[in-house]
Amino acid sequence: MGLAFKVQPKTKAALLGQANPQSATQPEVFPWVLYDTQSYTSTSTTTLSFFQTVQTDKSLGNMEGAGQLPDPQFFEMYKVGMDVLLRPAAQAGHAATGPIDDIAQLVLSGRGNFIFQISNKNYGPFPLSFLHASGGPTGFGWATMTAEAQVSYANNGIFDGGFPINGGLVIPPKVGFSIVLNWPAALTLQASVNLRVWMFGALYRRVL
Repeated sequence: MGLAFKVQPKTKAALLGQANPQSATQPEVFPWVLYDTQSYTSTSTTTLSFFQTVQTDKSLGNMEGAGQLPDPQFFEMYKVGMDVLLRPAAQAGHAATGPIDDIAQLVLSGRGNFIFQISNKNYGPFPLSFLHASGGPTGFGWATMTAEAQVSYANNGIFDGGFPINGGLVIPPKVGFSIVLNWPAALTLQASVNLRVWMFGALYRRVL
């Protein structure tokens, strides 16, 4: 993501106009990420619903209300993605298990899909492999070991911003919505893992 932006002089009147609301009924808008985290339980989970609860731990989710936005907030969706919250892991010998295999099962061989639901209307299902990660490790590690072993880490896809909604959907206040992940059968992973689904877009809210 580039950090370039245009720098140009502005008049004091223009700056005051940007810093102060011109009307009490006109909302402010700011780039925003709505996110929620749910746990995939190895060998048993086949469906996960996101954005349906208010997380007390804000590192897991930032919804203000269960399954809907408070009035008068609107959310204009641009990108949707998913982070598989896995740490690097060691595997003995030539074992095929590990973070790479877990993610491959979740988004490819396990045939997972996602559906966006709003006001009881479905968009999808679409393959879960389209939900790429927001970021992750970019380093590399190694070790000298007395016994043959391997260490691996992985991310689900390149960091390209996620599935492109591009402003095509707007979530109004007090209307139910969710993102649901489905798998035709439960997957056997190394262990249970947290999945974080996020939506990047523009949040319109009251000027205070």
